[in-house]
Amino acid sequence: MVVKGDNSEAPLDLFLKIGLDERTAKNTIANNKVTANLTAVIHEAAVTDGCDRAVGNLLYTVATKFPANALVHRPTLLQYVVSLKIKTPAQLEAAFSFFATTGSESFEVNEFEEACGVDT
Repeated sequence: MVVKGDNSEAPLDLFLKIGLDERTAKNTIANNKVTANLTAVIHEAAVTDGCDRAVGNLLYTVATKFPANALVHRPTLLQYVVSLKIKTPAQLEAAFSFFATTGSESFEVNEFEEACGVDT
């Protein structure tokens, strides 16, 4: 039974809503850092009501692999993921490489989209 306090969603419920299988969701909760990152990613992506499993898997990858030097750009990437402009692991890896190089500097959207294979 899930007990809810201060109207925040229990991490397990949140992770299941984005399509993670129960085993992955439970393993994630065992790691406080990943739990915090994934919870933040879900809120940044505004998918607290759930999303498609494919999108959820990409969000999980963002939570675990996004370059720490470019966190300022994570919300931008998440918008591309939830709008299905970035929908494959290869595109996501290309985005990570792009942002690892960019760091916290500003970037040209067209360069980012070209690097990630976004269909404009």
